[in-house]
Amino acid sequence: MSEDKDQGKDMAQQSNLIFLSNFVHQVVNPLNGICGTLDNYIEGVFDQNTGKKKINAVRAQLEQCISLIRNLAFFAEFSVVPAEAHGGERGLKAPTKYAKADMTSIILESVQFFQDTAKEKNMALELIRSQNSYVVNARPELVRQVFMNIFDNWVKYGYPDQKVKAKFSTNRKSELIIEVSGFSKGFSNADAERIFDLGFRSTEARATLAQGSGIGLWVCRAIMDNVGGKISVSHSARNEKTVFRIAFPKELWN
Repeated sequence: MSEDKDQGKDMAQQSNLIFLSNFVHQVVNPLNGICGTLDNYIEGVFDQNTGKKKINAVRAQLEQCISLIRNLAFFAEFSVVPAEAHGGERGLKAPTKYAKADMTSIILESVQFFQDTAKEKNMALELIRSQNSYVVNARPELVRQVFMNIFDNWVKYGYPDQKVKAKFSTNRKSELIIEVSGFSKGFSNADAERIFDLGFRSTEARATLAQGSGIGLWVCRAIMDNVGGKISVSHSARNEKTVFRIAFPKELWN
């Protein structure tokens, strides 16, 4: 029995090391590219128009690195922080008791963060405003990261020349629903649950973008589980529409 446990620990450690190696690779590569671009910019290699395009590309690479590092921080908090550090409560859930997340502000901040990158694909990220103001009892930075990761996925894998829309609704259970929808190559619906597994990337995602950490949507699921909400995704092969769906139960919002 002890040997089985040791083997299980060794396999888990090996898996984590492979994951971290892949993760570091994805942060270091863009940073190396940024350094090279900035060196050329300082030396006057680019004309004005080319220089502007290069700086915009640098911004996009930095946004990618920021998103990756944020996800790693949340991954570490969820996986490592001991319960005693939060008075017996574990990880992400611990400090949420008195926190309030203004959903309109959070989604608008996430949209704004990726707006410039989206424009490069002639893609518009849009929140359909509601007359109601929705506030969720959760740490704002956690909820924000869910939407940051969702819009990051849209910018990476969504089709160009489209509007990606986020909208509020409620259902018969009085759940607050936020759907983020648009068009993409998508994935097999058999992979709909696996998409939230740590390190998983669908065949379609790998074909669109060779590199990816497979951590972003895992973080989304971990956060939603811990604050007491749900996240799911579906894709219609017929019309190529993809919908991310976030739900908060009635006791979590007002």
